[in-house]
Amino acid sequence: MKLLLDLGNSRFKWALLDGDVIGDMQVSDYNQHASSDTVSALLQTLPLNQVDEIHSVSVLNEAFNAELNNSLKQLPNKSVYFYFSHKEKFGVSLAYETPADYGADRYAGLIAAHHMFQGDKIIIDCGTAVTIDAIDVRGKHLGGLILPGEHMMRDSLVENTQRIFYQDSVKDPAYLNASTPDAVLAGAALGLRHGVWGIVNEIRQKLNQHIVVITGGNAQRLYHPAYEPYHKCPALVLEGLKIMVNF
Repeated sequence: MKLLLDLGNSRFKWALLDGDVIGDMQVSDYNQHASSDTVSALLQTLPLNQVDEIHSVSVLNEAFNAELNNSLKQLPNKSVYFYFSHKEKFGVSLAYETPADYGADRYAGLIAAHHMFQGDKIIIDCGTAVTIDAIDVRGKHLGGLILPGEHMMRDSLVENTQRIFYQDSVKDPAYLNASTPDAVLAGAALGLRHGVWGIVNEIRQKLNQHIVVITGGNAQRLYHPAYEPYHKCPALVLEGLKIMVNF
């Protein structure tokens, strides 16, 4: 049995892989752990007693990855593998001249979209940051862009202004608001939604028959009937990691 592990900026996701069958995705936020030692908390959370191989993509810093790698390798009968972006591998040709600059999770999402869907693809990954990429039917990555996520927009606004604040709310964003907290929440949510779909509509003009794939922990903030059809793929990165493991 293998463990697939996606270490993102705000949360980590994992699933068990048995041959070509991937189990249900599990998700945890780093800040939910009482321990200040995140690596130790990870080791306590993951089902390591069920697996003999750990396969991971990570966007975290090298020091964290090295500490986690060393801790995992100290466990008996465990093999540990970290995956990185390549210029040309797994059926995908990356647009970046320096593959190391392209996030490993973003790369796994590209691979998954290429192997799972037909035609040209636009991939939206909505997490702490939001990435939008395009890949054609042959597996050629056409490039992409990165923009701040909703929480980053809010926090930047509060940190760089006076007398502007917000409190998290589950209310649907409105276009006209009668309080500063509601105005900030709506501005970030609607600004991100319209910004992302406006960019997607521009990219669409450069593609042939295509589909849109959405993933990421905050992807539900982009869901709207006006922009359908699109494919919701919460486990896209883990699906790509599965392909890399079994390629």
